[in-house]
Amino acid sequence: MHSFVFSEKTKLISGAGSLSFVGKELAQRGIFRALILTDSFLGQSDIVKRLEQILNVSQIQTILDTSVKPNPRDVDCEATALLAQQFQAQAIVALGGGSSMDQGKAAAVLCTNHGSIQDYEERDLPCAPLPLFCIPTTAGTGSEVTYVAVITDTKRRFKMSILDSDKLYPTVAICDPELTLSLPKGLTASCGMDTLTHAIEAFTAKERNPFSDALALEATKLVGDYLLTAYENGYNLEAREKMLIASSMAGMAFINSNVGAVHAIAETIGAWYDIPHGVANSIFLPYIVEFNQLTCAERYQKLAHCLRTENLVQKIREMNRTLSIPLYNKLEKVCIEDIPMLAQKAEKNSLSLSNVRTITAEDYQHILQKAYGETEW
Repeated sequence: MHSFVFSEKTKLISGAGSLSFVGKELAQRGIFRALILTDSFLGQSDIVKRLEQILNVSQIQTILDTSVKPNPRDVDCEATALLAQQFQAQAIVALGGGSSMDQGKAAAVLCTNHGSIQDYEERDLPCAPLPLFCIPTTAGTGSEVTYVAVITDTKRRFKMSILDSDKLYPTVAICDPELTLSLPKGLTASCGMDTLTHAIEAFTAKERNPFSDALALEATKLVGDYLLTAYENGYNLEAREKMLIASSMAGMAFINSNVGAVHAIAETIGAWYDIPHGVANSIFLPYIVEFNQLTCAERYQKLAHCLRTENLVQKIREMNRTLSIPLYNKLEKVCIEDIPMLAQKAEKNSLSLSNVRTITAEDYQHILQKAYGETEW
């Protein structure tokens, strides 16, 4: 077996009511000024009010930034960093889905390092970022336990990666399933399938290892056992908790293995059309599994077993249908004339190199054309 490195530096606190720990976690690190980062919807919610109260009890002063949007943008990351610096924040508390957490990572980088966020694309950070505390309200990205932030470069219409395996891990992740009980069905579905994509790609990527394998398989099993329940009955606390655990496990798996062609194509169309990441992953997962499956049939069989099926591609398509994941040609702005250009961009995405089977622009073009022509899952 080849040598490998497995790393996980985030303290994870999980379970119903665990939000109450956040004040103590900041205070015991000497942090008494924090920027709370979230989106405009959550900014109006009771969750933010509870978070502010908990921090206030620990005598932590806060400022609220609700600038997060899907597919976090470079300009918003820079604005958050400026606000944090003006407030003299000692930490960022990111509340929400992967977009909040990724924007929080990028802003934390800019608070302690000069220049623009583009300066740190796929390079080690000179200085450690501001401490980051992640509180996920979706079960999908696993960003609360990873050292990467995916940020949209608005001028290039390109998703760039900010990553540093030593410095960019969040300080603490607080995974409270109570915060996910009110998550809408559409987000429950796309985020859950995002988790499944992370697990499947981590288990089949070229850089996989025994530790990432174990986490990926367990995450796959949890998704199979609990996603539909969470979707159909959003107030089922057990299903919500298990999906949060699956999301973090899949995040730990892929950050120590990698992801592949699903992410390469999802990031490409996500940046070009501003498609939510979980939706893009959900759509292309069955096509890439079908493309890859002869290359590592035994691994896909193990994944199929975790989902209690003999046919993994068919099972993923059934899940997409049950969860009302849209077909590719139903997405707003999607245009058949863009396919050759998108295929070229997907091939150039560095994640294509991690895919278990060599994949070319021609292969991506074929997959995009097939997806565009679908009439049903």
